[in-house]
Amino acid sequence: MSEVKICLFSGTKEGRELAFSLADCGAKLTVCTATEYGGTLSSAPGARILTGGMDCVQMQELFREEKFDLVADATHPHARTVTKNIRTAAEREGIPYFRIVRDVRLQEEGVVLCDSPESAAKYLKDQQGSVFLATGSRSLDSFAMLQKRLVVRVLPLSSSLAACERIGLTPAQIIAMQGPFSEQDNEYLFSRYPCEWLVTKQTGERGGTDAKICAAKARGMGIVVIAAPEEAGYSPAAFLQAAAEKFGWKRSGCDEI
Repeated sequence: MSEVKICLFSGTKEGRELAFSLADCGAKLTVCTATEYGGTLSSAPGARILTGGMDCVQMQELFREEKFDLVADATHPHARTVTKNIRTAAEREGIPYFRIVRDVRLQEEGVVLCDSPESAAKYLKDQQGSVFLATGSRSLDSFAMLQKRLVVRVLPLSSSLAACERIGLTPAQIIAMQGPFSEQDNEYLFSRYPCEWLVTKQTGERGGTDAKICAAKARGMGIVVIAAPEEAGYSPAAFLQAAAEKFGWKRSGCDEI
């Protein structure tokens, strides 16, 4: 068949891996990421990289102009608005949409589960002790009320540091590091920056949640987890299989992740 045009929205490790797998399959690939850094990580051979946020209308315009054969959404489990916009834009343009999901089931008990950053901050407002915030820079505003009690771990990007400055954090409260972080890495940081509480997002083992929880429990920290939305979708391997069947790929160059 003719060349297959695929638009992949990448915001996870799975998305980055899929970019390379789809390129190996011979797809004409466009990868959309929120940041230039994410685009660099997803720069598969021959792929066109588009960086920067898009709203639903902008996505729809892109889909209409490019006439993709398929749209794959491998954005972060907590990027609810982005996923909604991608799905809506694809449906409006009549393009097959595939949501890529990861297993985010919590393997640990003894955590406080909250449905949003705001509810997590509200819960911690009534608790005592300092807070190690490992939820990324985008949720910092929700925790501004706890500003004097925070230690935050964010990506070493100017945008992340600007978000920290916006809520009044000092350099002593900021850890600017790039993961992934093992359980041992987390144990070291929790020792270096002692806190009574850990706040993290429910992102599954691949997202580092399990390693953070185990390290926090070893230090006797309270743990607050921001729950991921329940959603249906395809694992990366199942998506590649479905795409191979849809487009008649032999899979020699696009084995399972």
